[in-house]
Amino acid sequence: ENYKIHLKFNSEDLILDTIVENNSYYFSFFVSKSTNIFSEVANSLLKKGVYNDVILEIKDENDNLLLKSDKLLIKIIYSISVTSTDGLIANGEINLFKNINGELQKNNFIRNTNNVGEIDSFEYPDNTDMNDFLGITGGFDIATQKDNNIILYTPITNTPNIYITNITTLLTYLIVYDSFDLEGAKNKLYTIFNISNNENLITYDPLKSIQEGKENSENVYKQITMPSLI
Repeated sequence: ENYKIHLKFNSEDLILDTIVENNSYYFSFFVSKSTNIFSEVANSLLKKGVYNDVILEIKDENDNLLLKSDKLLIKIIYSISVTSTDGLIANGEINLFKNINGELQKNNFIRNTNNVGEIDSFEYPDNTDMNDFLGITGGFDIATQKDNNIILYTPITNTPNIYITNITTLLTYLIVYDSFDLEGAKNKLYTIFNISNNENLITYDPLKSIQEGKENSENVYKQITMPSLI
């Protein structure tokens, strides 16, 4: 049947795509179909929004109304991905850390990295703010097959693609222990490691930069090993 599923809220009328697989119905919608709502969620820190007074309507192919719901509550979550790389850390534990009086303290467990050192998506805890950090503990280095015995960190920003690296760990140290703000910490590392200031250090992957021809191996070796000694 050619049904149309509508979600109406915040002056928006979202038409959901209907996907039928194995006699089951799935519904999806895309950013392009509601720029205002999805931009609001995508640009927020927590990458999620809760909306009240949502009305669901089902119409047939001739736009005849078949069903109209009572008011609903929905949550929209923008997918966030995380990659941890020192080498890649598989089966590591990702936690939210808070800066408590100049010390990083573990606050909320989020998820574990998979066997290739990534998290496909996750949801920030509700108590997350811009002064917090993500950290990875445990797991093992995929390249060396050795246990990971250090904690790697990254400052929380509103980027949806996150890399936890030695560089982001050093950014974290400068912010927490040397009272830099994020931009000041970035500028210091641009200079120390001779990284182009066009790079976003929150999403900068030293190893990938070699593959893309942006960096030479000698400079990346310094970027990886120097923070490891701190």
